[in-house]
Amino acid sequence: MGNIFSVSIPCDPTANFCCWAFLSQQANYISKLGESLEALDRSLQELTILKNDLVRRVEVAELQTSMMRLDQVQLWIKIVRIKKFKNHVAAQRTTLPAIMGIESMFDEVWRHVEDEQVGTIRLYGMRGVGKTTLLTKIHNKFALSTSYHFDPVIWIVVSKDHKLEILQDKIGEKLGILNDKWKDNEPHEKAQHIFKFLSKKKYVLLLDDIWETIEMTTVGIHNPEIPNPVTPGPANNKKSKIIFTNRLEHICSCVDAQIKMKVTCLMPNQAWTLFQEKVGKETIQSHPDIPKLAQVVANECDGLPLAIITVGRAMTCKKTPHEWKHGIRVLKESASECSMMGDMVFPLLKFSYDILPRTLLSACLLEEEGNFVEMHDVIRDMALWLACDSGKENESILVHTGLLGTPNVKKWKKTKRVSLVGSDFESLVETPKSPNLLTLLLRGGGGPLNMIADGFFNHMPTLGVLDLSENLNITKLPSGVSNLISLQHLNLSRTGLRKLPIQLKACVRLKYLDLEHMDELVFVPPNLISSFPVLKVLRTLACGSSDRIHFDGEGALVEEIQGLKYLEVLTLSVRSSSCFQKLFSYHKLVTRIRTLQLSDGKNQASFLDISSLVDMKHLDTLYIRDTPNWKRLEVYWAGRAPNDPRDLMMI
Repeated sequence: MGNIFSVSIPCDPTANFCCWAFLSQQANYISKLGESLEALDRSLQELTILKNDLVRRVEVAELQTSMMRLDQVQLWIKIVRIKKFKNHVAAQRTTLPAIMGIESMFDEVWRHVEDEQVGTIRLYGMRGVGKTTLLTKIHNKFALSTSYHFDPVIWIVVSKDHKLEILQDKIGEKLGILNDKWKDNEPHEKAQHIFKFLSKKKYVLLLDDIWETIEMTTVGIHNPEIPNPVTPGPANNKKSKIIFTNRLEHICSCVDAQIKMKVTCLMPNQAWTLFQEKVGKETIQSHPDIPKLAQVVANECDGLPLAIITVGRAMTCKKTPHEWKHGIRVLKESASECSMMGDMVFPLLKFSYDILPRTLLSACLLEEEGNFVEMHDVIRDMALWLACDSGKENESILVHTGLLGTPNVKKWKKTKRVSLVGSDFESLVETPKSPNLLTLLLRGGGGPLNMIADGFFNHMPTLGVLDLSENLNITKLPSGVSNLISLQHLNLSRTGLRKLPIQLKACVRLKYLDLEHMDELVFVPPNLISSFPVLKVLRTLACGSSDRIHFDGEGALVEEIQGLKYLEVLTLSVRSSSCFQKLFSYHKLVTRIRTLQLSDGKNQASFLDISSLVDMKHLDTLYIRDTPNWKRLEVYWAGRAPNDPRDLMMI
């Protein structure tokens, strides 16, 4: 019969039951739903398998021989599809939990899906915000509706380690065109088969978790934005859809998506609603104090659905205020020590960290001084969890940002790193025994810390980094600093110290010393700075209230700095024109200056010749202040035109 062929449908009892049970027994299923649901599911599975086998045989034959299927076959397949959707729709709707925020996002995405002019949609955002959940809802919407006429609907998880042939095989399997010959085909041949199969289809391709650029034409997928040369004309106006997800906005796209939508964390009210749903009404109402405590716990998840769901489920059996307060304490002090986060949330987030391109990791180390990288609270906790060897060494790092009350230093015995940044306590009087401590961050925020006991540093032989900056009420350092024989980094900027202790001479391994903005400093012991033979960075910008510290006397500080063999970076302030001129007699020192602040308020000079700045080969920032009588500022660089300055920031 030419290009017409027939397909025989087996009429065994199973097939007959599967087909006709759905057409004639619906009322019986409704009236005896409890008894019939299991049989319905089993029958549906059998019918689906039968239908898939038939579709695969028909479509492969069409693809290979250009023959057309009989109308009888087409009608039977259509009936099976319709009955499958209608009978199974109620059960399918309950498989995906509703999440506020995701619902509104879904509505927005679906408006674009229904737009015939939109062919490609991209959903991006950090791990755990609900991209896969959103894509699942989109898939279910297609699967449960017969009004959109998309066939096939293909869902593929791409993931990190995707390869072209694996992706083609996944698509081929979904399309039912895999056979023995397929395995022997080259990628370009597989692409041709996929393209030919889909060229006459109005399909939906859902690609979840893309990590790098995918050239869809090499896969065999036609860009929906470009008219299909195989099926020109009005039929081609109804576009297929490609919807895909990935993490970062600037990383990868499989096609140039028309619509790009960021999936963000939930708003506080949405997060609270989701958290209550996961905890359960019974637990929330089990004690009058729990609702307020539960809100605190929910806030610690910072709107991240993955964290909210995980923590909410873990708290569903906690029905006393004591248990909730304990949970709050763990999450606030260090969520990295919380088993429910370490078991479920952090390993998933760690995967995103592990696959970051090396260039992106390196860029994190290139932030300008004083800048901070914004970090989601849950990501911060994940970083601490990683630093503690995925939670196996929880005692190695203690982070108590904004701690209220004196820290319990007895817990520092096995600790390697301690951060008490921005904490609120007045004194450190106990003597911790911390033989393994490497880093101690006590940076304040203009807080009340005003006294550190003399013996505080006595048992920290391995301490390499000490940050005491921003503690304006600290006026002296304990004599015990002489025990910090391994210290390499010391930050005393913006403290209230009036003099540096001579005991710092013991810190012969010091490589970094920050004394910037120490307004009260009036005395630096002679030969102290020169006792740091390997010092590389010395910051003295706005150190003291006059030039006396740097330039006065026979043993002026600039002379000691001049003798530092390994110095690479120097910042300082000069407050008079005479000292500015004197500075250039120290040639080696001048070439190490990165930041310079000039002022001349007390000398009332009307002109300052700064042409000598040309000798400062590494100067990148120049501050000029308190010069009320200056009438003119001209800067000319040797060998350069006036309109061609160096890359210098003048403030």
